[in-house]
Amino acid sequence: MAVENDSQKVAVGRSNASIELWDVSYKPHIDRVLICDSSVEGLAWYNERLFSCSANGTVTEHDLYSLSPLVGGSNSNLLMIYCLEIFSFIMFVFQYNKTVTSGSCWCIAIHKSSGRLAAGTQNGYVNIFEITSDGKINCISWDLSGEWLVTGSINALRIYSRRCGHPLHKLPTGQTETIVSSIAVTNDFTIISANSRGKLCFWDGNKGTNIANYQALKSNAFTVCLDESQTKVYCSGVDPLIVCYELISMKSDMSVECDKWVRSVQLVAHTVEVLLVYFKGKSFSVDFKDLIHLLEVSKWSKYVVAADRKSNIVVFSEGKHYCTQPKYHCSTTSMKIHPTTENLVIAYANRNVVEYNLSKREYTDFSEQLFLSPLSELINRSFPINCITFVASRNDSIIFTDDNTICVLTKYENNSKNIEKKIKKTRINF
Repeated sequence: MAVENDSQKVAVGRSNASIELWDVSYKPHIDRVLICDSSVEGLAWYNERLFSCSANGTVTEHDLYSLSPLVGGSNSNLLMIYCLEIFSFIMFVFQYNKTVTSGSCWCIAIHKSSGRLAAGTQNGYVNIFEITSDGKINCISWDLSGEWLVTGSINALRIYSRRCGHPLHKLPTGQTETIVSSIAVTNDFTIISANSRGKLCFWDGNKGTNIANYQALKSNAFTVCLDESQTKVYCSGVDPLIVCYELISMKSDMSVECDKWVRSVQLVAHTVEVLLVYFKGKSFSVDFKDLIHLLEVSKWSKYVVAADRKSNIVVFSEGKHYCTQPKYHCSTTSMKIHPTTENLVIAYANRNVVEYNLSKREYTDFSEQLFLSPLSELINRSFPINCITFVASRNDSIIFTDDNTICVLTKYENNSKNIEKKIKKTRINF
């Protein structure tokens, strides 16, 4: 078991080669489950990155989004420091998945300041890994000729030669930690990148130099794409905008013509994070993607509700965005749409419950009063609500369940503003 204090996550290794990630920020509950390739003998966190070791002699970093081990890296990045006959130290650069020296790996420990991971093995060896922050390749793109490959990672872009396999240029993004999230390459080898600081950066791929940087968005910029003429580039991300920069010809003070990228237009086109923008002809096609972990469809498929792990809840109707729920400070654990009233009931990790009228796009009166005067029988339980259901023949009852409790909440359908009168009876059945 290992604890990550910043994100308030607990990783628990199981004998069936799985790792449970518990969210303990409010009511403790399983946030997600990772499936491993082999046994889990030890766990450790480093800057919200999770590592494990196994009896088959590997140390692995896990992707907390795809819920599987990260793959990649190269065993050529090994550097032996020194070796003793009985107790040996071996130094590695760690990227994704590594095989340790001398048998099974039974335990790991990480030094937070230096970013070094120590792994103890079956035959008395201690393997020491250096955890690198720039190992993950976030984005990749070829140039027109196919001779050069451009990659983006943390704090840098790199231009690789296809022939020799080595980087020709390293393009640093600055002193502040920056994640390069998307790359586009023009026919004249201009490299355009978007990063986590909301900047759109232009680079000369032939010289390996920076041409210009623009603050395209206030927050994370996730994607860039070029139009067919390669004179316009579009950028989007967390901000509800798609911004466009256009290449125009300008004359300098010496009357010399030069090309410059200038911000032209911006569109308010979405309400959730955009990770992909695709340009075709004169129209946009925008794909929305997030860490969706709850999905609910109403009767007759009129409404589709999606919730991610960051408390974002979006409602769609007839294939179009319908509304977005106000963001709550803790994650969603369950939600359900009533088959008759089409009210959306949402339960959060702290056991607070809201009821939202989808047709009116507002909280119900009952929900607002329940929020102002929460029921102790509903709130003061040890486990989060993991299921919501209804009695189909009744509109005044909501059934909640957690790991050991069934709670039936019954309300009056009257105009009373007294919460005690609105709730007819709450029964806790074990």
